[in-house]
This record gives sequence, C-alpha cells and structure tokens, in this order.
Amino acid sequence: MGSREEALASKVFGSGRDIVFIHGLFGSGENLRGIGKHFEALNRVHYPDLPNHGGSPHTHRADYATMTALMLGYLEEQTSAAVLVGH
Repeated sequence: MGSREEALASKVFGSGRDIVFIHGLFGSGENLRGIGKHFEALNRVHYPDLPNHGGSPHTHRADYATMTALMLGYLEEQTSAAVLVGH
C-alpha cells in the first residue's frame, strides 16, 4: 500500500490540524470544497479522490477492502491524526 502508482490524487489547502473530506459515489475530492473551504484558514484540509474516481488510480478491483486499503495508505502517508468528514 502507498506506492506512488497506488497513491490517491488529492488537493490540500491550509495548515494546522488535518481534516480529510471523503466524497460519495461518482464524485471527486472537489465536491466537498464548498463546505471545506470554511475550515482551510485554521486547518490543513485534504480533498482526496477515492480509488476509481477523479485523478486517482483506477483499480481492477472495486470492492470495499481495496478502497479502504488505499484510503488508509493515504491517511498514513499524509496525516498524523485526522478528522474525517464523509458524504
């Protein structure tokens, strides 16, 4: 997990505590920026594209185990402790 080929695409804004916005089906990280931008002044806000979405890698497997493993890899590489917000 976490190799460059498997890394999730993400946009990150601000600095401070990590907040990760996780979009819903058929979306992308940008979908939640309208809400998340209000937190960017005091926090480091992440907008990752989930696997098989946006600029992230498209996998041959689209099951929860694969998607969860890729998201956990992102969290381990990009954050020390994060608040998760999902749709």
